[in-house]
Amino acid sequence: VESTPPTDMALRPEIIAALRDGHAVMTASGIPGEIGGWRLHGTKRGCQQYLQKDGSKLNSKGVVDMPYEMQDVLRFMTSPEGRKTTDELLKRETVVQTLDPRAVEVALGGGVQVLNCEIVYVETHRPFPGVSPRDACVIRCTYLHQGGAVVCISGVDHPEVPVTPKYVRSSVSGGFAVLNKEGGGGCTV
Repeated sequence: VESTPPTDMALRPEIIAALRDGHAVMTASGIPGEIGGWRLHGTKRGCQQYLQKDGSKLNSKGVVDMPYEMQDVLRFMTSPEGRKTTDELLKRETVVQTLDPRAVEVALGGGVQVLNCEIVYVETHRPFPGVSPRDACVIRCTYLHQGGAVVCISGVDHPEVPVTPKYVRSSVSGGFAVLNKEGGGGCTV
């Protein structure tokens, strides 16, 4: 029996921190091109691949033009059914909590229109024999920003999703931006 995820719960400080971290990462990296230390690494199957050195971390992003409308890309990329068609490791996604979009807008300091924000438990299959399957608890927030839409994903602890020995808990930070092309005719992801 599935229960309805709770809504309108107070945003705990760690949730606000995860929201702000995800927003900062996507604001800094969501713009196509060699801006802010990003360097073009190569192009494969129409996707420009960029790298950025950040201390001991190496960040990566891909930029690709798509012939689809922004709303269709967002719907596809944020639904488990859509993701399963491109991510064969995805086993299951469970929404743990739905956050009030207005409270999230306030937490982000305004300037964005939040469409959806939820805490999601993600389970994956093992990538290959001998490697444990992974899980993650993330906050996934979709909002309008600078003429497009952003989906930020950031790992977060949640009392309803304790670490289990069945999986190795993944640390997640990332997301994607979808920008409408000027004059229509698709979008850039």
